[in-house]
Amino acid sequence: MKVKYRTSILRAIAALNNDSQPATAARIRRRTLIAEPAIQTALAELARDNLTEQDGGLWLTDAGWDLWRRDRPCAVSADMLLTHADGAE
Repeated sequence: MKVKYRTSILRAIAALNNDSQPATAARIRRRTLIAEPAIQTALAELARDNLTEQDGGLWLTDAGWDLWRRDRPCAVSADMLLTHADGAE
């Protein structure tokens, strides 16, 4: 499975779970527009890696939330970027 699919699907599950909604393949497909077979493959891999659990729907585990937080883009201030671009410390 492509890594970008896994990341997109993980983000979709997190967004649904943040709204207190369980994720389903249909909901993930509507949010990501990824083909159903790729979603099913990704969900199987996420479950195998203990990143998701089935409890009345699909939910992220603590390990899944940790991965989502690690993969999430982080904002960096322009001052920090300019400081490091100039080679200053």
